[in-house]
Amino acid sequence: MMDCSNETVNIGNIPPAILLSMKGRSQKWHIVLGELCDNSFDAGASRVEIAFGPQKTVQVIDDGCGCNNIEKMLTIGLHYKHPSTRLGRYGVGLKEAACWLWGEMILSTVYKSSLYKMAIDWNALSKQNNWNILAPKIYDSNGHIGTHLTFRNIIRGFPDYKYLQDELGWMFAPALWEGKQIVMKFSKKTAKTCAGWTLPPLTDIVQSEFDIKGKHVQLKAGIVAPEIENSRCGFNITHGHRIIMNSGWGAKGMNVLRICGIIELGPGWALGTNKNDIVDTDGDELENAVYSLCKNILTKAGEQAEVIKNSELETKISQSLQSILLQRKKAKRNSPKNNTGTIDSTDSGKKHRRSRKSQDGESILDRCNVGALRMQWRTFNDDRIGEVDLPGNVIYLNSNHARMKYHRDANNTDALVDNCMTLLAFEVLDNPQRNNFPSMRAYDNFVDALSGILHSHQDTMEASKTSA
Repeated sequence: MMDCSNETVNIGNIPPAILLSMKGRSQKWHIVLGELCDNSFDAGASRVEIAFGPQKTVQVIDDGCGCNNIEKMLTIGLHYKHPSTRLGRYGVGLKEAACWLWGEMILSTVYKSSLYKMAIDWNALSKQNNWNILAPKIYDSNGHIGTHLTFRNIIRGFPDYKYLQDELGWMFAPALWEGKQIVMKFSKKTAKTCAGWTLPPLTDIVQSEFDIKGKHVQLKAGIVAPEIENSRCGFNITHGHRIIMNSGWGAKGMNVLRICGIIELGPGWALGTNKNDIVDTDGDELENAVYSLCKNILTKAGEQAEVIKNSELETKISQSLQSILLQRKKAKRNSPKNNTGTIDSTDSGKKHRRSRKSQDGESILDRCNVGALRMQWRTFNDDRIGEVDLPGNVIYLNSNHARMKYHRDANNTDALVDNCMTLLAFEVLDNPQRNNFPSMRAYDNFVDALSGILHSHQDTMEASKTSA
């Protein structure tokens, strides 16, 4: 062992407030641990173990080639590059992860036959005017390999393990496809190996390989069937051992709800600081190439997604309509039986009796099968907002009407329900057989009928808010 206990090293001259700013960053567990897994795979590791233990302890252990310059690993802005490095570039990943976890960090790493070990208390360091820390101690490796990071007394609550496992399995899918492993250990629980995410079954597959200014790109994308979950819709862009982002980038605003694909970037492409975006100057040319290759499937998938969206919206609106009318029927059954009053006739001098205009609880359609009433989209060649099919218990809204399309695209259920009730009130009042609908005799005109029924709609919404 080489005794360096009295020696110090400097890991930067940046004001301590920088540490506090990194501590306070809004981050997620899989991003933070992803930075540490990046370092391990860059060091040639085939296995990374992440262990959550008692006393707020997290350990990250790998079997990589280690590092002989810990000071460089810990100095912000400096990057320790391995011969096998594929992604590390800016020298901030380990430091940002350590500061976010806070507490004390113990770092042990084996390089060739030597083991280097040192510790940092980040809270204590943040109160110093300089970043001088004790130099690493050097031991004989005794056959040990890899790098071992221990974070003690961290300030973060432990994550949802299943979510973390899924996210790391997606993020490092390329490494896991090659046979590398990420193993997670939780206190008193069986160790779990992250499964690499894979593409769902696809149709209309597009496959292509091409170069942009000497930088290689490989593309595979297709359409996911409606009945199959597509949790990573859009394009999953990979570089080296990981997926750097999942988005609609490359679709130029077209719907990617049923699209799933992989864009594999070869060496030479420039990534952002946290390796989650493309900052390469040739990014626009790459996006144009992806769009050109995938435009046909994007168009087809967008049409399918619109059908699915419309179907879901139809179901939601139909349920709202049924709820409103059932509520009014129930209210009518519980209302007082005396529904009449007297008014003066303006032309005869006599009095006559009629139902009052807007008695609460009166159903707009006694004859309608409320439980079967539904809304559907339909294409009309004129500007009407829709029409009602009373015998079929269907209210049609015009998919070509600009305002209906606006509400549909905005998923504005309440506005669409109001339009359905407007059509329903008008249809019944305009019906030659209106007298066959006893409750409609309560209304003299369309405005009274619509006002009454939309009042019921408001009651339904208020009841829903109260119960929520």
